Amino acid sequence: MSQQFSNMSELLTYLESLENRIQTLENDNRVLQDQKEFLSKYINGLDKTEKPELPSTNIVSPSYIKRAFAVWGHYFVANLIISIPIACATAIATYFLMQQGINIIPYLPTP
Repeated sequence: MSQQFSNMSELLTYLESLENRIQTLENDNRVLQDQKEFLSKYINGLDKTEKPELPSTNIVSPSYIKRAFAVWGHYFVANLIISIPIACATAIATYFLMQQGINIIPYLPTP
């Protein structure tokens, strides 16, 4: 839809307003380009220690099988860490109770 101008001054006023809008948009674009360059340089200038890195474990692997076995392995190790002290404590307690003469397993007479 084009505008209708009744005289040349209206046309010049309209064209001047469009030129002002173009100048404003070009300034905004220049500011945004400068910000983009600054941020790109900042990101590229970061040290490796500052960039977040994923841990080197298969839990974050893209392969489903590797993730599954990594989770199972962590579960197995955690289970060992919890179970071994409990098993040792049970064995030690059983040893001392048997030394005292207390039978843990009930005596069943044979017929």
